[in-house]
Amino acid sequence: MEDKGRSAGKTVLHVLAFIVMALLLLALGCLAAIYMATKGPSEAARADVVNWASEHSLSFAAELFLSDEEVDAILNPAETPDAGTQDETPFIVVTEGQAEASPDPSEEPATSEEPETTESPAPSDNGEEAAA
Repeated sequence: MEDKGRSAGKTVLHVLAFIVMALLLLALGCLAAIYMATKGPSEAARADVVNWASEHSLSFAAELFLSDEEVDAILNPAETPDAGTQDETPFIVVTEGQAEASPDPSEEPATSEEPETTESPAPSDNGEEAAA
């Protein structure tokens, strides 16, 4: 009878040890992920982690790997001197002679006099007309 009592106690200790080790590995994995995000090359990831931690009352996690000054700089970014101004570089550059006049939005689009034909192409010619 004593063997069953000892083996049941051992089983409980093994289960508790497994749970404790699993929780420690989970915590270590979370800390490693925060470390990689805060010390990695991506400033955007660093800012996202710090903002996420401060929103969820976990700012201590980001402060483990960053100084208070770095956290404050991320949470309260300083205004840049050109903030609010737009870049003067256009996204599309049109050179002379290549631009087409765009239709006036108030004008109706021109309609053709002849209706379009609705011949369906043969399935094997990929939309091209078959040579006769």
